[in-house]
Amino acid sequence: MRLAQKLIYLNSSGKCIRIFLEPWAEQFQIAPGEGIEILVYTPDEATEGVLEFEQVEGGLIVYGYEGCVINLKSNGNDLTPSDQIG
Repeated sequence: MRLAQKLIYLNSSGKCIRIFLEPWAEQFQIAPGEGIEILVYTPDEATEGVLEFEQVEGGLIVYGYEGCVINLKSNGNDLTPSDQIG
């Protein structure tokens, strides 16, 4: 897998938010003031796509594209998906 994109996201809202990764139905809790890296990997240079972002109340939805893998990191450590909340 090769790194195709690296984005930085900072939660400056003053409250915990969730980042949802679709189509994997994973969610991650991000603390106030926490910055994370959104790393997008593809199997090869020929794989192209466009990430989509949707701001929703209480969080952000990141829509991946076919063939990509998305990894979230905080302070260099992989984030673990949170328990699903209603």
